[in-house]
Amino acid sequence: MKAVLEGMVVIDWSTGHVGPSASAMLADLGSDVIHVEEKGIGDMTRGLTHFLGQPQVIKGRNIQFEQFNTNKRGIAIDLKKPRGHEIMERLVKRADVFITNFRAKAAKKLGLDYDTLKEVNPNLIYASSNALGPEGPDNDVGGYELISYARSGVMMSSGEEGMPPIMPTVGMGDRIGSVYLAFSALAALFARERHGIAQEAKTSQLGGLMNLESWSLTATIFHRKDPPRPPRTETRNPLYNWYLCKDRTWIALAMLQSDRFWPVFCKAMGIPELEKDNRFATSDKRAENCREIISILDKVFITKTFNEWEKIFRENDLQFTKINRLSDLRSDPQVIANRYIREWDHPHWGPIEFPGFPYSLSETPLTLRTPAPELGQHTEEILLECGYNWEEITRLAEDKVI
Repeated sequence: MKAVLEGMVVIDWSTGHVGPSASAMLADLGSDVIHVEEKGIGDMTRGLTHFLGQPQVIKGRNIQFEQFNTNKRGIAIDLKKPRGHEIMERLVKRADVFITNFRAKAAKKLGLDYDTLKEVNPNLIYASSNALGPEGPDNDVGGYELISYARSGVMMSSGEEGMPPIMPTVGMGDRIGSVYLAFSALAALFARERHGIAQEAKTSQLGGLMNLESWSLTATIFHRKDPPRPPRTETRNPLYNWYLCKDRTWIALAMLQSDRFWPVFCKAMGIPELEKDNRFATSDKRAENCREIISILDKVFITKTFNEWEKIFRENDLQFTKINRLSDLRSDPQVIANRYIREWDHPHWGPIEFPGFPYSLSETPLTLRTPAPELGQHTEEILLECGYNWEEITRLAEDKVI
């Protein structure tokens, strides 16, 4: 059974999260991704031993680097040396896609910018990502996802009014940047295959996060003001809110069409007298008296465990779910059924659980084939494919180009 991108060659000259994750998505689809790393140093993620109080290296391997680089081959080159640059040119000549998240100035200095590489390979798709966008006064500002969280408005649109900025889930900004980088590369590939047009694709974390928050952003643009940041106790739709159960588990309700669900909800909650109560009978009335109705619901929800409410809500076809912690996901039946966390007999770690794929294809399935490469693991193999002989490879090693 063939994979979607079988036969495609991708050169991944990137580091950290955004670039490597984007190329990993293409590798999952079957392309031959070659991760080019700096000789003797490697991708920055390899050296990240601790983050947010958690060890990142288990039995000598970085768990995040593993996640971002499965299904790839690795080559380590000194790109500052002319013969190192020559190796990269040979790789580019064979490539369909070149992915990078290095700053534009650094790429140009090393002769790895689009204008230079398209002369080497006119059919090359060059896909790049940066923090704040390819144009404008800050187009070459460096930085990690906190920069894009701050600039995009995400940190000030979360939480409650008066609270300091909130840091969203770590990795979300990088991940959406990866998704759009991979998406843009695939779009450009499609245009090349359909129309014969090779081109450069540019994305950024800022653009990705703004698109991710497009619901709130669109309203802000039209109304010329920020949406409110109300506390949970002042949510205008009490059926689109979350409540604490008796077992200290939180339950989330997601009934946007609150008038449609209100009668059934009141019956299920054991408060039928509130259905026709003038204070709460319509969505406008519930918004006007939201503090009062939320206070009542808080007192009702705390009388039963989540499992008890789950049974009642399922019987009444109401829209709800448990609010999970990350540690709950391993045992969540939906996660298990969809293999969003999968079992893997890893060559180094042995049997482990590992993040799965967020989508599936019925006829061209995604596969988890190989672990992330050791630094320079496939250097000789790749050089042979590029036309080097063993004598030349030995000389490159002696001269510390590889």
